[in-house]
Amino acid sequence: MYLVRTISSFLISILLLVAVSAYAEEADANKILFLSSKGIHPQTLELSRSGNSVFFLNETETSLVSIDIDYGKKKAFCASGTMNMLENGHFVSRSPISPRGFVTACFPEAGNYTLTVYGLPGKEKHTALIHVNK
Repeated sequence: MYLVRTISSFLISILLLVAVSAYAEEADANKILFLSSKGIHPQTLELSRSGNSVFFLNETETSLVSIDIDYGKKKAFCASGTMNMLENGHFVSRSPISPRGFVTACFPEAGNYTLTVYGLPGKEKHTALIHVNK
């Protein structure tokens, strides 16, 4: 009976370890870019692999902000319904993001994506870089 309990405890520990590892890997997949009265944080966001998503969170109390992500010739396959892909390769918000609101976008290909944010206090536009590893 003791042997059965020991083996069962060991197997449960292994399963929990696998589950926690899978969760940690998934948690690393999606990131948040904060848009605040101090600008964009972080200025450079690194995604561990292609296919990951970024949440663009408007942390301001009163500013309506718009975003423009330069995908260049890279493909885009998912985003919030309030995002629109233009013919020039720019993924833009169709309407301003409200205070405490957010939009999401996926980054299916490795490379650099330039983010421009309009409507934050301090200057006309703020920029940041999103880097996606292979």
